[in-house]
Amino acid sequence: MDMNTLKSSMLADLVKSGLTGEDAQAAGIVPMDAALLRKRMGISDAPDCYQIPYFDLLGKPMLDSGVPFSRYEKHFCKRGRH
Repeated sequence: MDMNTLKSSMLADLVKSGLTGEDAQAAGIVPMDAALLRKRMGISDAPDCYQIPYFDLLGKPMLDSGVPFSRYEKHFCKRGRH
């Protein structure tokens, strides 16, 4: 899936939670295709997803062994549909 389609799918999914595109941008939520997730995480069967970073109470990225901590939300779109 191309990044524009991933971004549209991500935003449509976030809307279900009451978030806007502006909310996603402010929170640093970004789409990730399977190839990028495989490269970053070493997961052989990684899905298309979006990355949700975690921040502490002061707004600084939370770290795990010096690496920013994030959650990866799998896209729920089917091929050919978003």
